[in-house]
Amino acid sequence: MTTAAETAQATTAILESGAIMLGAALVFVTLFRRLKLGATLGYIVAGALIGPQLLRLIKDPQQVASVTEIGIALYPLDDRLCRITCQWHRRLVSLAPAFAPAA
Repeated sequence: MTTAAETAQATTAILESGAIMLGAALVFVTLFRRLKLGATLGYIVAGALIGPQLLRLIKDPQQVASVTEIGIALYPLDDRLCRITCQWHRRLVSLAPAFAPAA
């Protein structure tokens, strides 16, 4: 049985780790996109740097495993939303000449 203090400490650790992961991902993905290397490589490098082997900003990877599982579960939804957005964008672009003012 866990006490309220233990639960609060675990929650705080997960939130801190999440903030570190989001910050590192933001920095490295932005950098790698500007270098035209791709966002996925930015995520990989960010994870390798902040993990328990190099900078040790994430001390207990098992503690944040549930957060990563949620991210993996939501990825197909994000991928599908991006495809729908691209389809709508193509449709709008194809209609744009029809609404252009006559020269």
